[in-house]
Amino acid sequence: MKTRTLGALGFLCLLCILAASVSADNAAVSADMTSPEGAKAPTDVISLGVADVSLDLSGIGEYTVETTNLSERGHSSQCSYGSFDYDRYHATITSDSGQVLMELQILPSGDIDLGTSINHWTLRHALERWDGVPSRVEATTNCTANSTVIDGKHAATRTYVSEDPVIYAASFSPDEEDGWGAAFFYIKSDFPQEITEELFQSIDVEMLTCD
Repeated sequence: MKTRTLGALGFLCLLCILAASVSADNAAVSADMTSPEGAKAPTDVISLGVADVSLDLSGIGEYTVETTNLSERGHSSQCSYGSFDYDRYHATITSDSGQVLMELQILPSGDIDLGTSINHWTLRHALERWDGVPSRVEATTNCTANSTVIDGKHAATRTYVSEDPVIYAASFSPDEEDGWGAAFFYIKSDFPQEITEELFQSIDVEMLTCD
């Protein structure tokens, strides 16, 4: 993850994107979403409000993008973290062969000390409760949960094998530093495993900060 600064008149143009090298060997994807040794260079940039998301969409053909910015939702008080609000930024990427849904959630100023501890349990819990994937009740016996690394960050993954087509999902904190973060990034894909794995491993989230 990279960070850049915004001026008072608005967002500065994206200056550059760090491209990672791609490993062509053993590109097949396992159901546990294990990270490959390399990733394709990101070729597309999608704005999610307070972040720019770079990712390689070359494998999905022609597509359209629909974004929705700055909606708020209250977190359930049934969780041990209690009740709080957060901002949500969505993007839906659709092609003839499948769909990708991305969401960035930001804890607003003042909520639970501007962040929370980031670990596998936190990420798994967040992914389970994300409304972009089947509920925990529906997925209890029909999904596999694992972990990987996305954008240099620890990520929780889930594969919903009972869905048709199969759904692959992941969550991580793009602003995580020293085990603490205030942003959660979610993504799900119903493209084939190989395309989904390459797409997930090409993700680069650039959080935007203000002067």
